Amino acid sequence: MSDQRAKILPDAFISQMENLLGKAEVMAFLESLHEHPPVSIRLHSKKASAGSILEDRVPWCPWGRYLPERPLFTLDPEYHAGAYYVQEAASMFIWQVMEQMFQDNNDVKILDLCAAPGGKSTLIASYLHGRGLLVSNEVIKNRSQILRQNIIREGWPNTVVTCNDPADFKVLGSHFDAVFVDAPCSGEGMFRKDPNSVSHWSTDAVHQCTMRQKRILSDILPVVKPGGYIIYSTCTYNEEENIRQVSWMIKTHSLKSIPLDISPFSGIIPVYLEDCVGYQFLPHRTRSEGFFIAVLQKNNEEYSPPNVKPRKSILHATKEEMGYFKSWNYDNGLGIYKNHLSRLMFFPDKYIADAEKLLNSLYVVHCGLEIGAFKGKDLVPSHELAYMSDAKKYFNNWKVNREEALRFLKKEISETTNPAIGWQLVTFNGNGLGWVKNLGTRLNNYLPQEYIIRMSLDNPGAGSSPT
Repeated sequence: MSDQRAKILPDAFISQMENLLGKAEVMAFLESLHEHPPVSIRLHSKKASAGSILEDRVPWCPWGRYLPERPLFTLDPEYHAGAYYVQEAASMFIWQVMEQMFQDNNDVKILDLCAAPGGKSTLIASYLHGRGLLVSNEVIKNRSQILRQNIIREGWPNTVVTCNDPADFKVLGSHFDAVFVDAPCSGEGMFRKDPNSVSHWSTDAVHQCTMRQKRILSDILPVVKPGGYIIYSTCTYNEEENIRQVSWMIKTHSLKSIPLDISPFSGIIPVYLEDCVGYQFLPHRTRSEGFFIAVLQKNNEEYSPPNVKPRKSILHATKEEMGYFKSWNYDNGLGIYKNHLSRLMFFPDKYIADAEKLLNSLYVVHCGLEIGAFKGKDLVPSHELAYMSDAKKYFNNWKVNREEALRFLKKEISETTNPAIGWQLVTFNGNGLGWVKNLGTRLNNYLPQEYIIRMSLDNPGAGSSPT
């Protein structure tokens, strides 16, 4: 390794890996940590442009792609439009879990409990493809805002973002068909990608992680429907946080371990302990970082919490407001409602009662796909409406080139080549970036502060690219 990659691995970690892999294989594992990590992205199923359909595919996810090198994502307008998400390849195996557990049934309710920054949630949203309901949660407030931005950029209407402790969800009762728990862990699987994480590792830290994981898993179990699933994952290698944690759940909470079909994919290691199984990704065997995943099925009784008295209601748009949208050809399953901020939003009619229950029980930071609000008879579009793949059908489009897109994203642009007066959706390669309003004498850029590129276009080293 060079520079930071030269950090010495703890002896206790090397000994642990020898016990797991054997002395012969552990050398190949350690040598893999000297290599640069692969760069992978997941294309958006409705937004990926023809030019971005790369052929170096992640085998277990139909939309996953490897890149030959890491570009400066911050200066790629397609990244900002949500045409792809930068995601570690092993974690894209969640796609296989969804396919095998639900067998193409995307009319399910999913909770992603430890969701920030949003890789697994955006993948689940892509799999659901506008059907079902996805609740993405992050307990840390500032990280929940990052999660919110990444969910919004995807442009799906069937999403809710919350900021709650796992125990808070018990108030919902047995509500979800599946709960994904990407548990806080010792981070061994990130040693190559983030060498600084080595300094935080210790056997005591591993033990502390296992205790925290047990609390999280126990707190969230009542929220799963009978027959539903807990999908448990970590980015680590050790047995204590992985297969022994799965075994503990089975013994303590009478769950069933569900095997997955990994036969089409080489390199993934099945890990067995008594009557449970999990799946381990290792950097010298798979083109990815370290990752562990297991599926558990709940068989015990439904949990019914005390009734929560409703305090807030989600209202339909008024008849007058709905008149504005009569020419819009949006999905038949969507309704137009007022969100928790009293702004118009798209949300699936089928799950509006669920959204109302969440709003009355938890801290909701995002709900549905916000459309905007009326000022008089005119609709002032919300920024997140720009990310809806169909929004370009309903507004004048200003099709920009790469230079214009970056100037817009830096909020430097002051003129438009589109002569249309009024609201214009700024699009790059067919995908929305945000809104401008042409007043004839000047152009107003409505890009929110949190989406502005702070990096210098002339000196890219002045900023950093997303991870």
